[in-house]
Amino acid sequence: MKILFLLLCVLASSSPVQAQVYAVWELVTDYTTLSTSDTYVIAGNHTPNGTVWRSLKNNLLTTADYLPVGSVLTITNNRITSTVSDNETWVLESTGTTGVYYIKSTKGSNYLQNNNSTKSLINSKPGSSNDANRQWRIHYSDSGEKDGIVYTVTGLYNVGNNRMLTVYDGSPISWHAETRSYYNYIQDQEVVLFRKVTTANASISSAEYATFSSPYALNFSGEEGLKVFTAGVNDANTKVILREVTNKRVPANTAVVLHGAKGTYTGTIIAEADALTDNELHVATEEMSGAGQHIYVLNKVDGVVGFYLLSDEGTLEQGKAYLTLNSGAPMLSLSEDGEATAVRDLPLQATTGSGVCYTLDGRRVTHPAKGVFIQNGKKIVIR
Repeated sequence: MKILFLLLCVLASSSPVQAQVYAVWELVTDYTTLSTSDTYVIAGNHTPNGTVWRSLKNNLLTTADYLPVGSVLTITNNRITSTVSDNETWVLESTGTTGVYYIKSTKGSNYLQNNNSTKSLINSKPGSSNDANRQWRIHYSDSGEKDGIVYTVTGLYNVGNNRMLTVYDGSPISWHAETRSYYNYIQDQEVVLFRKVTTANASISSAEYATFSSPYALNFSGEEGLKVFTAGVNDANTKVILREVTNKRVPANTAVVLHGAKGTYTGTIIAEADALTDNELHVATEEMSGAGQHIYVLNKVDGVVGFYLLSDEGTLEQGKAYLTLNSGAPMLSLSEDGEATAVRDLPLQATTGSGVCYTLDGRRVTHPAKGVFIQNGKKIVIR
């Protein structure tokens, strides 16, 4: 009884386990999309024209000579792939002026400010007489020429003191706010922002089917009206068999077929997803030409959804999904685990009592023989 009592006490005192929110950090390329509801990493290249990037770090002090740099960031395909700590992340607050923000650390309640010297330090909430010292114009560019050398600097510009934030390659390496004349000696330094991203969207048109891929692993289990499928061609090379991914988890850089009503569906970014089997879909890594390639892409033609042969004159955009099949068939119908689905968008006369028969992939049949057909909007079986 004593052991049972101790076990119950342990269980009662245990805190519930919280699910970890997985995030990626994407380079901001359009600074008109900055938002006060997002979280950012501020990063600067470490050396002139260099490829070494360091983050802006909050040292949790209200006075300091210079702000310390964070660890070296690993950046791949415009995304941070190394670990980011809480004291390296920041949010923006509006100043009432377009493109000008207060920059607040997510670690504590401190703000980035400049005190009219090289010192860029953390201080308390804006509202004092030197409020402009805490206002920053994001992604401001400056350029000039010194001794025949043309320089360009892009970064955070302090409104109050006409200084720009930069990583100083000295001893120690640290963040400074320098007058613009200082940049005569620093070529092409840049300070950029990376946005925290936790979800990705997929859109489906009125066709109710779409192909999809993402650079991240995604979980669509929160979208009840959405189905996720792998795709493969049957042995007769006449149909695309769709097999449902019941957990709705899609690995990174993997193409799938989505099925649902017209709309936008949101997937949660996850660390990884199990590889999908029986999936013959590919993702185009570059723009592809249809000439002699036997490429099939999802499309809706004359009301019928299926995989259609890309013409010799056609092109497929980078990132789009496709099938390859050495077949002369102009179109491959869809089947969900063996059940044909192309009947969803048959021509109008198939549902108006005309008596005309259609195959399950939407082809009109004048003299139907044995098989399953659509007549007056219903399946019929001729034996």
